[in-house]
Amino acid sequence: MGIVLLIAHLSLSASPLVVIDPGHGGAQDGAVGICGIKEKDAVLAISKKAQALINQTGTVRAELTRSTDVDVPLAQRPIIANQRRADLFVSVHANSSPSERSNGVETFFLSRKASDQYAMSLAARENGSHHAKATQPQDALGEILGKLKHQKNHQSSQQFAFQLQRTLSTSIQARNRGVLQAPFMVLKATKMPAILVEVGFLTNEKECPKLGQDEHLTQIAKGLAQGIILQVQRQKTRPHARASVHTQSPGNH
Repeated sequence: MGIVLLIAHLSLSASPLVVIDPGHGGAQDGAVGICGIKEKDAVLAISKKAQALINQTGTVRAELTRSTDVDVPLAQRPIIANQRRADLFVSVHANSSPSERSNGVETFFLSRKASDQYAMSLAARENGSHHAKATQPQDALGEILGKLKHQKNHQSSQQFAFQLQRTLSTSIQARNRGVLQAPFMVLKATKMPAILVEVGFLTNEKECPKLGQDEHLTQIAKGLAQGIILQVQRQKTRPHARASVHTQSPGNH
């Protein structure tokens, strides 16, 4: 490897890393839209576009938990991010609702207690039949340090959720349904700030067709990329900043 390429490689390796997780895959279709679009396909296309946009910056790296239509076990997704020592984790999904009028985008961060019954139901649906494995007991000091790390990540996850929610809803001019919290399994084992974003409703007659249009998927990807990059910059300049935000629950689902 030439010296110039080596320097470029080392520079890229030192860049902050975000792991983007396209939901579902393989035999797991996720939600199937009223227009026939499958969640697994839409979110994979969006995630690939966001990855490309982020990597083009040269200052932030993006990797995917899956780059093809394969089934990655839910419990394995945060492990992938942990093994790669990611700085941020984003799980990308498309929503569904019994009401065809439900529309817009929303972002979640982890909490044992959901914001409301709607958030709890959504988390239960996304978690499916998976159950978190019991963790091994740890020593007192390790437990204290673990709690402090979790608290810091929880605060940063709140900040990240609000940042991405703003950029995404603005990018695609969609209804901002707010930021909520829920016990999503895919967020539980992460060792970095982590969020889950729902980019639109496949059960809405206007949003479903858009999730099959390349131009709209690109706009979603731009909103995701912008929110991620801004969060990376925020963590660089304010590494010890405390969150001062509160969750907001949408009034009508």
